[in-house]
Amino acid sequence: MVPDGIPWSAGALVDRAGLKGAAIGGARVSPAHGNFIVNDGAATARDIRALIERCRADVRQRFGVDLREEIVYLGDH
Repeated sequence: MVPDGIPWSAGALVDRAGLKGAAIGGARVSPAHGNFIVNDGAATARDIRALIERCRADVRQRFGVDLREEIVYLGDH
């Protein structure tokens, strides 16, 4: 369950799950806002997709909330 006082927003849930700054390859969860994935200049599409999936899995495991993506993927990873 989402703890009292934590907004039901993706950024807040990612933050509360301890994922700010988490990285896979060149992709990183923004240390400023948990709802943004940033590219350090070397991230591949596969890195970004893997980091998104890690965030979704960690939030699901910790809070029982399934995050929905609001993006469209073009092509394969």
